[in-house]
Amino acid sequence: MNSLLQKISIFCLFCIFIGMGGLAQEPAKASQSELGKVDYFLKRLEANAERAKGKPFMLSYDDKEAVNRVSQLQQKYPQDAEVEKLVQRARNAVPWHFQEKTENQTPADKPKSTNEPQANSDDLALKNEIVRADYFLKLLEDKVNKSYGEPFKIGYEGEEALKRIFKLNQKHPDKPEIKELFQRAHKALLASKGSSVEITPEMLAFRENEKKLKAAFAAEAEKSWQHLKEKITGMENTIQQPFPTVSHREATMDEMVGRHVILEEFVYPANEFTDMSRQFVFVGSGVKGHYYVELSNRSWLSVYEAIRRYRRLVNRDIPDNGKWTVAAKVIGLELLVPQAGQDKTTPAAWGWSVEPLAIYIPGCTLAVVDAKLELGGSFACEERMEEIKAPMYSVTAISEDVTPEKLVEIFSIAIREKNYHLYLECIDPERRNSGKALQYCAYHWEWHQHRFANFYVHIVVGKADIKVVQGFNRGNELENAFLSEEDKANLRKISEPLVEQAQVKSFAYDERGRQYGSPKTFFLKRQERGRWYITSYAQPF
Repeated sequence: MNSLLQKISIFCLFCIFIGMGGLAQEPAKASQSELGKVDYFLKRLEANAERAKGKPFMLSYDDKEAVNRVSQLQQKYPQDAEVEKLVQRARNAVPWHFQEKTENQTPADKPKSTNEPQANSDDLALKNEIVRADYFLKLLEDKVNKSYGEPFKIGYEGEEALKRIFKLNQKHPDKPEIKELFQRAHKALLASKGSSVEITPEMLAFRENEKKLKAAFAAEAEKSWQHLKEKITGMENTIQQPFPTVSHREATMDEMVGRHVILEEFVYPANEFTDMSRQFVFVGSGVKGHYYVELSNRSWLSVYEAIRRYRRLVNRDIPDNGKWTVAAKVIGLELLVPQAGQDKTTPAAWGWSVEPLAIYIPGCTLAVVDAKLELGGSFACEERMEEIKAPMYSVTAISEDVTPEKLVEIFSIAIREKNYHLYLECIDPERRNSGKALQYCAYHWEWHQHRFANFYVHIVVGKADIKVVQGFNRGNELENAFLSEEDKANLRKISEPLVEQAQVKSFAYDERGRQYGSPKTFFLKRQERGRWYITSYAQPF
């Protein structure tokens, strides 16, 4: 491209003489056909230059063709005035950032001005270099703005900006405009690596608190389990040695029903299977015999829901497919195929069906069935849970004049500190006014717990954008300037209830202090200047 544009800038200073008797002939001129073809492409180049309005633009195929044809005509007809006009038009139309010297150009090759001193030419060249570097730097800065804090590869424009500014800074380190370019490039380069904050121990305190909660509840669960185990093993009807199982030919149904047993290899959900529309978990094997823990009754639902509450409110790290211990009671005899899936390839096996009385998860919790409770069961220390967790809460209530920004911040704190009651208080009442709605709240609560445990640890909240979506906006200064007090009173009477909506952006950061993903937008609502509530509570941070 540089050699191509040199053709445009070189003027032929020689004349063609064809000697015949010492007399010079008329110089050759381009035909109208040749001029017309070049003019066609040159008009396209000029149109592109006009649309650019002085800004640099990339040369298209037609633009390059115009440059080539003008260069060829100039070499063929160096003294043609019409060709010279085309050359001048091409010079004016080609963008400045393509009119650069080649690296092997010597000082003798540089065009010299006959009207200005050489010093002015050098100053102009430096100014052009600065303008070019600034152009590419602005492209990089625009890419930074569009990234919203996410890391990205700087690409061609960024590399070009850094190279140009680096060379300028080496040659002219004391010039203020070059220093400013260098600082902007430094800032843009850092921003391309992603937004970041300094993570302090206070920001990670919620994870330490979770470990303390887990340890405290695990210790209480261990004590409760040892007490329950001693009680069960001390009963006369307890099966002291579960395996090998008592054969159905060795004991009658009446002899086995009602007996207690402790099964230490309960694996859920890996060993779950369905038979005749009923769900079971098998414990044992074909050699040792089988116990079938029935999941289609209230006992299982009561104890498993207690485990889910523990996972939701205390410790989400309950191992799936780990070996749990089940205290159960024999309720019958079943002939089942202990295999998951519809295609059964193993033979049916007799086994004693049991219903769970308690489930102990080592290192986590103990859940027991309790018919006296409304929920049918509880986990260890559930009745004292808030008493244990309260000292770890940094926020316990929401003021009526809370701002949208503060409410989103409180929302994130409630999730990190496992304050489920405060989490619900942040959510729009219309989105938690039924049993199904509360199930959705609990579902997204668990997802929020997962994200804070694995993806990010700190949240920064941006400024809220508030607008009226329904009713008369009494706070609109522009409208108030045109309305009398009587007008305002009448509008308040005929208008629907005032509803305002706020949009708040949140920025999430991981343990390294690096921004996780792009900013997310939370939507909030309030009615009649009341308290703000979050409507998009399912939105990740």
